[in-house]
Amino acid sequence: MSRGCIHSRFENIKEVYLEVSASTRDQLAREQLILEAYGDFRCALKEAEINAAQLLKIQEANLSKAKADFAAKNQAVTDTTEPEAKLRAQLARDESQRAYDKEDRRYQLVLNVSEQLTIAYNVGDVVMANLNQTRGIKQSVYDKSVTFFTTNESTFTALETN
Repeated sequence: MSRGCIHSRFENIKEVYLEVSASTRDQLAREQLILEAYGDFRCALKEAEINAAQLLKIQEANLSKAKADFAAKNQAVTDTTEPEAKLRAQLARDESQRAYDKEDRRYQLVLNVSEQLTIAYNVGDVVMANLNQTRGIKQSVYDKSVTFFTTNESTFTALETN
């Protein structure tokens, strides 16, 4: 229960409304900037995802080539019976193994980057869709409150005179 004259009660309501309205308008403007910036970021993220997919395709070919080379050099060790040739084949196989391991590490790195970009894109969309939805609700409530207080200003003025 509140006491005081009608005028002071309506003045309090008006002050609270103006504060909330200004704060809401500021928040809506900041959220709109975030959504617009995310739109730009989203395009850049998709571009990075495309580049990562292309790089992954190249790295898959490099890995396959290194794997085939290692298999061939390993087979050469098995097929060779002469001791010196076998030692040379083992050396070539070991060098090929190192090259294969290096390509495999690169492949795993590119695969991880590609997967993480896809995840970031999808999660970002979900988060921004949620922000956009809550922003829409806030915008609707804000619009209704502005309309209500603006169109009923004369009613409030008349009530204040009583």
